[in-house]
This record gives sequence, C-alpha cells and structure tokens, in this order.
Amino acid sequence: MRVRLALVMALVALSLTSVAQPPRFLSDEELPDAVVFLPNPPSVDDRLFFNDWTQYQWGKTERETEAGKLAYFDAKHGSWFNIHESFNEAFGLKVTAEGTPAIYALCGRAISDAHAVNRRAKNYHRRIRPYVQFNEPSLVPESEEEERTDFSYPSGHSSRGWITALVLAEINPAATTQLFKRAMTFAQGRVIVGYHYQSDVEASRLVAMATFVALQSDPEFITALDEARKEFKRLTGK
Repeated sequence: MRVRLALVMALVALSLTSVAQPPRFLSDEELPDAVVFLPNPPSVDDRLFFNDWTQYQWGKTERETEAGKLAYFDAKHGSWFNIHESFNEAFGLKVTAEGTPAIYALCGRAISDAHAVNRRAKNYHRRIRPYVQFNEPSLVPESEEEERTDFSYPSGHSSRGWITALVLAEINPAATTQLFKRAMTFAQGRVIVGYHYQSDVEASRLVAMATFVALQSDPEFITALDEARKEFKRLTGK
C-alpha cells in the first residue's frame, strides 16, 4: 500500500514539473530579433550601470514591505500556466484553463512567442543576475540554485507579464489602465527580489511590444483573439 501511494505521489510530482509550454503562433523567421533591436546591457564599468546598482539597493529596502510581499507572490506566479493569478483582478475576470479556455490558450501561446524572443537575447548577452553578481541572498531563496545559471537580460518574467497585459487589454480595453499598472508592478518586483537589474525589466517591455506587434499580422492569432473576446463577452456581458 505504501509503495503504491509513493508511486502515485511521484507521478503527481512529475506531472506538476513537466507542464508543456504551449505552441507558438509565430515561426522562427517571424519572431522579432531582440538581439538586433535591444541595446546592450550596461557593463559594470559603464556609467549606466550606476542606475542598475542604485535600483538594486533600493529593491533590497523594499523586501519587508507590502511591495516585497507582492513581488514574492509574483515571483511564484510568473509561468505561462499561473501568471493569470497576478492579473485576474486587473482584468476583471478569473482566467483558468477550465473556466476561460479561449482566453487561457491565447495568453499561453502569446507568452510562448514572447519567451522565444526573450530567450534569444538572453542567450546572446549572457548577463549575470544581480544576486549572483554580488553574491547576496535574494527574496526567493528556494529558486536561487535553479536560476543561478540562467541569465538576466532581458527579464523573461517581466516580458511574460507585459505580453499578458497587452493581450488581456485587447480582450477588455476598459481594463487597460489597471492591466498596465499591474504589469509595471509585476516587472518592478523582479528588481525587488534581486533577480533582475532595472535595465533588464525595461528591456522586457520592448520584447513584449515587439512580439505583440508581430502577432497582429498572424491570422491564427487574430482568430484566437476573436474567440477570446467572444468568451469574455459571454461570461461578463461586457
């Protein structure tokens, strides 16, 4: 009995850690090239790095505040399958795979596109994360080892937040202001937790915007967006 229970628990754990990334809308050739349009991140001997360092110091002072609590929550809800938890209130509707399948699928696929754009630039610049650079603890210690070998510029977490806000604003334009405000907070939280520099999160906005513009020319995206709008209207009457 114990062996069977252990096997079941192991299978559940495996399923939770192997959630497949949704397919992209855009092909490799259609993806914007962030290596080309983004500036290089400031090096440590660049005068612009002073702002990154200053913001990193500011972030550490925010960790025991309400902003720090929110940054920690967002750090744990930055994947394509759970990022909606950070944006539901601003959007005005709870997004889930079961309750809003069209909206959920649309956001997931758009996030996959932004992730691909972001990843190309990350692998090119290979910038070290601030908590690694300064050998200091972050606000999310349980993820430090896993993220230590990943790169900092641009912020993937933040680009996922911005593409989510952009897509949800297309579905519910009346929520645009609150969605963008939430995306700003979501991105700034990456500085607070110590996982990104200010220039990382600022570059992420360009990644998301470039991806979103490219998506406007994709017929499959337009069709999926139309279905998401119909779903939103059916559920909210708006």
